Amino acid sequence: MAIVALALGAFMFVNVWDKQNADLQEVATLTAFELTYIKNGAVVDSTNTILLFVLAFSGMGIAIYSLFSFKKRIL
Repeated sequence: MAIVALALGAFMFVNVWDKQNADLQEVATLTAFELTYIKNGAVVDSTNTILLFVLAFSGMGIAIYSLFSFKKRIL
């Protein structure tokens, strides 16, 4: 569960997906907060993806809760 919590925590603050086309000077980037499409250095489209952040945060919270909910664990 600790690995799941760490992975979801990292997911919230790194680029999830990135695509670059050097010929057309296009860049598309997906983070937990937004999907951004840039063409020729100008932002063409930006879509809010805050739901990804909310889902990752709640999943991380559930993983941490379940990690600490066991009273008799062998360490």
